[in-house]
This record gives sequence, C-alpha cells and structure tokens, in this order.
Amino acid sequence: ISSATPQTLCPQLQLCQEIVDSLKWPLNYFNTNHNRCYCKNCYTNNSENCKIVGGHKYVIPRGWIRFGLKVNRQFATSNNIWNEWSTSFHGTSVSMAKSSYEKNRLTEKDQFYSSPTIKYSEKFSSKTIFTSSNNKQYRIKLVFECKQKPDTFQIQKETVGSTTKRICAHIPNNEIKWYSDTLSSVVICGLLVHMNAITDKCSYSLLCEQFIDSLKWEQELFNKDYNKCYCNKCYLDTWLRTYTVGELKCVLPRGWMRFGVRIDETFVRIHDIWKNWANTYHGTSVTAAKSILVHRQFLLPGDTLLDGRKLEIHREHIPGMNHFYTSPTIKYSSLSTYCPKIQFTSANGEKYDVRVVLQCKQKPGTFKIQRETVGYGTTPICEYISNEEIEWYSESRASIIVFGVLVHIEKIV
Repeated sequence: ISSATPQTLCPQLQLCQEIVDSLKWPLNYFNTNHNRCYCKNCYTNNSENCKIVGGHKYVIPRGWIRFGLKVNRQFATSNNIWNEWSTSFHGTSVSMAKSSYEKNRLTEKDQFYSSPTIKYSEKFSSKTIFTSSNNKQYRIKLVFECKQKPDTFQIQKETVGSTTKRICAHIPNNEIKWYSDTLSSVVICGLLVHMNAITDKCSYSLLCEQFIDSLKWEQELFNKDYNKCYCNKCYLDTWLRTYTVGELKCVLPRGWMRFGVRIDETFVRIHDIWKNWANTYHGTSVTAAKSILVHRQFLLPGDTLLDGRKLEIHREHIPGMNHFYTSPTIKYSSLSTYCPKIQFTSANGEKYDVRVVLQCKQKPGTFKIQRETVGYGTTPICEYISNEEIEWYSESRASIIVFGVLVHIEKIV
C-alpha cells in the first residue's frame, strides 16, 4: 500500500471519515498514513486502473475511500507482504467488521472468499443506512482490503449469476473469485468505505431495507435490479391495479416493497417465464422464506426448515393436504393463516409488525384453482379476484420460481 497525501479538502473523504468515526473503533486500530481517497476528484480518470503485486493483478477501488488499518509490523516485514503478497478485497458489514479485524479472521468458517476486484466483493457487503451530522441519509458499504499469500488460494468463476454480464472490465468472470481455507494466509490492512446519498428512496422502502438487512441473509440471494416499492408515494393510486400474464389475472401488491431475488437466467430464457408463466404470491414465515430461497425449492408439509423445524400445516387450514398454496392476490397470501407477523425494531427504536410474502412465477396448468379455505365464506377478500378462484394449490415444485421477497411493515401503536 502506498502512502497518500492527506486530502483534507475532499468532501467525500470528510463524510467517510464521519462514517468511520461513528463505528467507534479504537483510534489505535488505524494507520492514517495509508488513508487514500479514490473518488473521481482525488483519483483522476488518467490514473492507473490496475496493479500487479504478488504475481496477481488487482483493480484499483475507484469511488471508494480507504482507511488504513494497522498490521503486525514484524509479521509484515518478515513475510514481505507489501511486495510479495497479492492484494484482494472482501465484503463485510458494520456488525462483523470490527470483530473480523480484531481476530484477523474474515469469517467464522474454515474457508473464505475474496476477489482481486472490489466490483465483485462489494456484492457481499451488507448495506447500512447512515445519517450524517447535517441530517442527510446515505447508504454505505464496507469492504476489507487485504494482503493474501499467493499459492494459498484457488481462482474460481463468479457465483452470483452473472453468466452473460461481465462484472468487472479488468477481471474476467471466470477468474474473479478467490477461495482459500488457509486463514493465516491473509492480513486485513484497510477498511474501504463507499456511500451513496439517498435521494430517490422513500421512507417506507428505507424502513423495509432496514428490516431485510436485519435478517442478515446472504447478499448473493438478491438482485437489486428488481427492487420496487409499491407504497402510495412510489406507486400512485391512478396506476394499474391488475394485469394479465400467462393468460391469468394478477393483482399488484400495493403497499408492499419488493426485493428482487437472483434467479437462474438459463431457466428463465428456456421457459420464457416472464411472458408465459403466471404471477402469484406465497405467504410464509421468515424462516421458511429463507429455506425456499437458499434451496431454490418450495416446501411441502413435513419438509425440514433451515432451523431444523418441520413445516406444519397451519391449524386453521385443511388437514392432510400435502400441497403448497399460492394466490393471484397478495390480499389472500398475506392472511395470518399463511403469513405470520413478526416484530421488528427500527434503528430509531420504533416497533413494527412485519409480514413477508414471496412473489413468484408459476407455470399454468401445473396447479388447481379453488375457493378460499380460510373461513371467509361470501365475505370478499379481494375486490379483483373472487373468493371462488382465490386459492391455487400444487405439488409441482419445479413449476414455480421466486423472483421477489415482498415486505409489508406496519407501526405498532
């Protein structure tokens, strides 16, 4: 790492310093001689994009601010890590970063992943909302800069689903991920900070993001390109309420926030699911939702969840039916029979009831349509879908795919 000239006039550096100060790390953790701002003003376009060290190319983290972290000087000198060890990046989070640095251990597991480009590592960095001293909000990400001993890691292809789109202009997708099970072969030497001003997000979507971040689900499950807020500020009352796809009507999830889910692009292309498959909703618990996303398979009663519990038929529902249930309207899928509420406390201490529903594409002809089975009788559940056609059921797990996690938050008064 090369020393940097202090750039005290850079507003981005000053703001990121405020972010780092808010972490309340001991000052003796930092080596300010190695602070470096890579914003477009401090690191110009004609500056180099890549460097080679330790026999491997790495990409300069343009747009990020590096705060130098102290390393064991004797170890660094005896191993000549600055000249002979490769430079890599590892995505982290506000909650994990401090303990990782203190232990010099990127993960609690026996293996870890890194990358020679921050474009890939940032995909595994958990976003956090930060409010500055002038009361502006920013979405921040943290990534570690590391020195990594050559020949102790394997070079692999990406595993985030970018099969056709190149992640970084300087590192090919099939060489972008480094895998190692040698924990002593990496030294954390810098904390990189990136922030974006939140100007295009409503307060509801930010609150929903806080909830999703609190779950600490793996970031590679999500595809933010498909995020969409359906609150009354982002999705106006005069806009569409229903639409037809796969020759079946679906009701839009007004009042909910969708977080896009990463799906198999090859499967999508072969089956042309966006055009031919119906849109449906599946109400479930947070634990079951994660199990479905991780295993990419819907659960049937009796299946084992990630926490070890067996999925049971809700006591208010039909006993002995070994199906999963969906609906073309979220009004039905979000009923307590399918979708239990959980409590969430926001960053400012306010408490909310939260419901989670999965938004899906479902192949026509693989499910049966029936009337409601939750005791509403003739009382309408949804003004656009009749009670006689509101519940769909199927045993065909391969005929349904999740493309969004829908979140609804309501303040507890």
